Amino acid sequence: MPTTITIGWIVGILLMGIGAVYLTGKKLIVPRWFDSLMLVFACVLSPILLTMRYGMHYAWPAVALLLLGGWAIWFSAGKFSVVNFKKEMFLPVLQEELDALGIAREEDDESLTLTDHEGAKIKFSEYTNTVEVNLRSIRKMPFYPELLAGLKTRILAVESKVFPMSGVFYLILGIAFLLAMQWIGSRPCPL
Repeated sequence: MPTTITIGWIVGILLMGIGAVYLTGKKLIVPRWFDSLMLVFACVLSPILLTMRYGMHYAWPAVALLLLGGWAIWFSAGKFSVVNFKKEMFLPVLQEELDALGIAREEDDESLTLTDHEGAKIKFSEYTNTVEVNLRSIRKMPFYPELLAGLKTRILAVESKVFPMSGVFYLILGIAFLLAMQWIGSRPCPL
């Protein structure tokens, strides 16, 4: 079934495109649900495409894709990935923005506790030159939109560069997906 291979190629090219954008080194603030959904989609789509190609029943894998996708979106709400950025660069930016808003805080190694706001925490961690920021506990607070907008402005103003590891990851994932689709397309149907 050529349609399944076409879908696989589109997903592989999309993953490579995301990798190419990340490889530019530009600082991007991406909602975490986007990365989570892309990874769930890439991992679960292959079995679905295989079952479609061989004419088998694919309702259960499709339902699994929808459930895992919904879970990824729900679990990632209020989280952001700052691509091509380091934690050492992020902490001063966050502190400046909180100071500008007049928000008192207590600092920890990987979080800030907002003392005047019921002990809400802003958590952050770094992996592959990407900072994951968890603003989930302050999402419903009145200063949240202003804090998020200020963080975006300050992050984009930072001039330093880091190696874009996330871009390399997505590029390799996209190439692997294309190779898998090529392999699936070249195999005769066993049924």
